[in-house]
Amino acid sequence: MGNKEIKKEKNKLLTGFTLVELAAAMVIFGILVSIVVAGVGGVREKARIAAGLQFSQNIKNGIGDELVGEWSFENNLYDSSGNGNNCDWSGAGPTYLDNTASDNLGVALNFNGSSNAAICGSSPSLNISGDEITIEAWIYKQPSTGTRYVLAKSGANWWSYQYALVNYGKYIFLNLNGKLAGNSGEVISDNRWYHVTVTYNRNKTSNQVRYYINGAEVSSANYSTPITPNNYPLRIGRGGMVTAYFFKGNLDEIRIYGKSLTLAQIQQHYVEGAKKKGLLAEK
Repeated sequence: MGNKEIKKEKNKLLTGFTLVELAAAMVIFGILVSIVVAGVGGVREKARIAAGLQFSQNIKNGIGDELVGEWSFENNLYDSSGNGNNCDWSGAGPTYLDNTASDNLGVALNFNGSSNAAICGSSPSLNISGDEITIEAWIYKQPSTGTRYVLAKSGANWWSYQYALVNYGKYIFLNLNGKLAGNSGEVISDNRWYHVTVTYNRNKTSNQVRYYINGAEVSSANYSTPITPNNYPLRIGRGGMVTAYFFKGNLDEIRIYGKSLTLAQIQQHYVEGAKKKGLLAEK
């Protein structure tokens, strides 16, 4: 065997050895990650690691579900749906709250109830029309009186509302086309996290609007009018009218879909968020 052949065979062996080493290293790395996750003492650190591991799963949840906007408020106002509906901040702040300040794991966004909000534009992806919509949010309401908007896509008049999620006392309302479509009942208390989801599916023969709190259906209502599009901006933390009706409290993981999610999807999102916020015991 000549020098060229010997060199060629040597390179083959080295290459094969490197691939074997790489495969072994990947296995060892996976084991070490498992050990680290199991051995982390602090609940906060566990949650941060878990949140990173859930990233790909969260993307998978949105694929095919017509996710048009998703705002996690992880120290920014970016839309992670892929539609580019990033928000601008209006008023004092923004103030992002960590575990110590807001009783949540991860980060949430605080709204002062008087002057601040996130303005998220009026792109075509947000201009949902037709027969279906889902609005989903983690809500931590602080003591306040009167009407407060979690979010609204509208102009300055009541009848200009395309869709909105409204808080009044212990109630949650869905506003479609400037009209209230049922309510959640008295289920929202101050200073507690709630996973709130409202769906609308005009194709159903009845109970087209459904309200879910912490993954369970709590109320439904009949509503059969198609959603009318408009070119007004989406605002988070306030309404569109001059009076504004600013939300007071913390908001997190806001999602808007152009379809009606199923109960199984809503429950999955609730469990994911509740684990992140330490509201469910780890198993």
